Amino acid sequence: MKTEITNTIESRELELYIENEKAWIERIEAMAVKRLKAGTFDLTLGIKGAMHTANLAAKDYKLHFGSMTDKWSDMFTKKDRELACESILLGIVAEYKLGNY
Repeated sequence: MKTEITNTIESRELELYIENEKAWIERIEAMAVKRLKAGTFDLTLGIKGAMHTANLAAKDYKLHFGSMTDKWSDMFTKKDRELACESILLGIVAEYKLGNY
């Protein structure tokens, strides 16, 4: 069951962008499923690990949809990126518990 997270519009936008881009979501899924299978998954460490991918995805999003004067770090604050990672990881954990990995 997915825990309720208070997402901002920006964090939800980044979450959707990551989930719809195969290259981004596969990185996070591989990292999380590896830890889940080993029984060593920790959400806090998972968020920290997924932040690298979220940063890359935010930069890519800015290139596709931002203007020249926008900074990727202003479009998606650290809190927005953390919320997006948390939501994605909670979804992966829920799917794993259902046996879908």
